[in-house]
Amino acid sequence: MDLKFGWAARRASTAGIALLLAACSPYGPVQTITWGEMLAAMAAFFIMFAAFVVFIALFADILRSPVLSGGAKALWVLVLVILPILGSLIYIVMRPKRDLVTLPQPETEMSSDEQFAELDRLKATGKITDAEYDEYRRMAGR
Repeated sequence: MDLKFGWAARRASTAGIALLLAACSPYGPVQTITWGEMLAAMAAFFIMFAAFVVFIALFADILRSPVLSGGAKALWVLVLVILPILGSLIYIVMRPKRDLVTLPQPETEMSSDEQFAELDRLKATGKITDAEYDEYRRMAGR
């Protein structure tokens, strides 16, 4: 029976054998971990990672806030650094309210007559073809 293993399979099997030999080492007891200890470590890691993400998000929120002055931003950052958990909770409760999305409003908008004049100018200068000109006029309803 001729088995053909690829490079990755040979490497994985070699690593597996090395791990098995290390686990069966006669040079001392192998430290074991229970399922409960593993789950507790995973939960602690998740909680610390979530707290870190919240801390970074609040730090970015403070620095990008257009409502807060420079001194207020510095004070909030100082509070977050000195008291991370309590400072985060206080900032979340007291943070300035603002719109979720603020779209910039155009300062001036062209009227339809100005748009058609611009379309005529583009056609006259050759920036658009006759077919494009006719298509744009048809889309505009004129």
